[in-house]
Amino acid sequence: MRCSALLWRIKTYDLLKSPSWDIQSKAILQHLAKDSIPFKKYCPLLQKYLLFTLSIKSFPKIQKEFISTGLTLSRRVWPKRCSYKTIFFDILMVEIPKIKHLIKKLLDKFEIKLFSILAHLLNLINRNSIWLVGEREDTAQENGLYFYKYLNRNKKNELAYYIINKKCDQYKSVKNVGKIVQFNSFKHKLLFCASTYYATSHNHYCIPKTKFRNTRYSLHKGLKNIFLDHGITYADVSEFYGKQNSGIDLFICGAKPEEDYVLDKFGYKLNEVAYTGFARFDGLHNFKTKKQILVMPTWRRDIYNLKNHFENEKELFFKNSLYYKVFQSLFTNVNLLELLEEYSYQLVFYPHYEIQDYLKHFTTTHDSIKIASKDDYIVQDLLKSASLLITDTSSVHFDFAYMYKPVIYYKFDKDTFTNTHLPEGYFKHEKMGFGEVIVEEERLINLIKKHLQNDCKMDEQYRNRVKDFYPLYDANNCERIYNSIVDNYE
Repeated sequence: MRCSALLWRIKTYDLLKSPSWDIQSKAILQHLAKDSIPFKKYCPLLQKYLLFTLSIKSFPKIQKEFISTGLTLSRRVWPKRCSYKTIFFDILMVEIPKIKHLIKKLLDKFEIKLFSILAHLLNLINRNSIWLVGEREDTAQENGLYFYKYLNRNKKNELAYYIINKKCDQYKSVKNVGKIVQFNSFKHKLLFCASTYYATSHNHYCIPKTKFRNTRYSLHKGLKNIFLDHGITYADVSEFYGKQNSGIDLFICGAKPEEDYVLDKFGYKLNEVAYTGFARFDGLHNFKTKKQILVMPTWRRDIYNLKNHFENEKELFFKNSLYYKVFQSLFTNVNLLELLEEYSYQLVFYPHYEIQDYLKHFTTTHDSIKIASKDDYIVQDLLKSASLLITDTSSVHFDFAYMYKPVIYYKFDKDTFTNTHLPEGYFKHEKMGFGEVIVEEERLINLIKKHLQNDCKMDEQYRNRVKDFYPLYDANNCERIYNSIVDNYE
């Protein structure tokens, strides 16, 4: 008999009255012996129950039965008092968490239903479309922010709100722009249930969560989910952003090849994908560069998966990772330090959002190298001010190349990256990229020197690739996004 089925029967008490219990108990004991699981560790509740139901027999006889199945039962595990009351108490201890879960589930359903009713009443009063815009709950620096600024500046008839946690450092970037709603507040939940458009760069990250089970609300029937995206889609991430799994109604693309790829691989119809350019591209046409090299690698799945481990385990794993060793080695490279001094350049290291927690492990004693925290810098400001970008495959290189500035792809773990982190898509860096692809530190130093000697100007072959990749090249991206939404749904 399966353990789950047995426990179910125990809970309904019908085994107490079953005349065939001896046969069933032997079958269970044989099953336990077969799996070589110590009986007293297998299921305490089952053990107590089994002993109780066999208590009409003498202890030696029970011991004999256990021995015959390859198990042992000593008097130490025999309960001193084993009655219906103790068994009922044990069963209750098993059931209480389930009852709590059921109550929380019902309360969550009540919460969602309540907000749905309140939202319906709000929409009877309010006739304007409600727009909820955001990125992550703790960021305001890219596509979400730029599109929100556009709505507040140019579409004052629209009710637009920006979703953010007001305790985060980037709240100051958006607090004076327009209407702000605290993430997961009463107002957030009400507006989410009443809104017409949900336009974010990270899809589900700004959806409110229920109070009791902390699960995200569902996209309601009248809501249009606009995916502003947070980087050019260059690999097969259809598992996360495909039409079937994502709930996305309109997929905004920043480049023409990206649009073609999404239409071909992600299951969207023609009117569900729009090549408009990214909202943040509006801010990439007016910039001033400094003598600055930006090192901005993406994250790694194996490092990200450490988040629930103990701190000492995370530190040990990270410091033994190739990711850490490669960049820590770079920061102490004597030839690089000499180049930075000779050409009066500064190197800024700003790893991906998901790696920022490990920033404390990187060290440098040289004034020309800066380890940059996400709390102190805005990504687009760094991209606009830098003269040269060094990355692995981070999608920030698309923004950097958009400004016709040189890129170096440092693929130090090229052989394992596609297998352990992100499979390849249509974009082949060697054939379509905007700079050279290298895997060795020495080659990287030589390329840096070459670019510094050339005042960090992009080679002509890469400039031509940028032109082909971005047929739309102006500061009207937000306007195109807005028009695509309105033309589709109004």
